[in-house]
Amino acid sequence: MDVFDTLVAQFGAAAKDSLNGPGEPEAALATPVDNLLREYGENVLSRKVVLHAEVREDSGNVRPDFGVRVDKLMSGHVELKSPGLL
Repeated sequence: MDVFDTLVAQFGAAAKDSLNGPGEPEAALATPVDNLLREYGENVLSRKVVLHAEVREDSGNVRPDFGVRVDKLMSGHVELKSPGLL
């Protein structure tokens, strides 16, 4: 199994554990997603990835769940959704 496969397997196990507990399903994904993206950045891309909670976009009208910083540069946003919702 390569690094990516291992990271995805770890994410799946962590997400399953989180989703089987109390609380909102969307919120249960926050830590597993954070871990997946940080580990992917470090182990696959050789980059430092940091997720910042509820960072507003420049317009100020939208507040995604995470702002994503890669090597000190804000690079994008992540919006989580409850599993099963399209």
